[in-house]
Amino acid sequence: MRCRAALLASLLFALTACSPPANESASTDRPAFAATDEHGRPVDLSALRGQVVLLNAWATWCKPCRQEKPYLSALQVRERERGLRVIGVSIDELDDRAQVLEAGPRLGISYDIWLDPQDRIAALTGTTVVPASVLIDREGAIVWRHTGVLREDTPGFVEALEAVIARN
Repeated sequence: MRCRAALLASLLFALTACSPPANESASTDRPAFAATDEHGRPVDLSALRGQVVLLNAWATWCKPCRQEKPYLSALQVRERERGLRVIGVSIDELDDRAQVLEAGPRLGISYDIWLDPQDRIAALTGTTVVPASVLIDREGAIVWRHTGVLREDTPGFVEALEAVIARN
């Protein structure tokens, strides 16, 4: 019995040690995603092919989402010339559109805001939890995912960003 428990424990350790973290993974899929911009016009992720895109799912009622806005704004300004496009995708209700638009300047958001009240972005992030982010390469493939507040010290983010920006 003791051997069986030890074998099971070592097997579980091996399985978890070899798997990528649940909140960060790469993918080769080229997702379709459409929303509306802050002016109510339709926008589509496919129109951004050729750019590196960081989609960040958030909501005005989400306190952790507010924590990452200064970093994301600074990142957009710093990396814009290298081809990065940061887009905040609000999952707030359609009736809260005015609140979302007011939150942008108040939170110092210097990047585009897309509205997704149906939370279709959950299919890309792999979660209904916010904040959540996906990094998409110039060909439109998801190369990195993260659930939780995104910071410069988030494991693997800076490396993934540098790698995808460096590819032309």
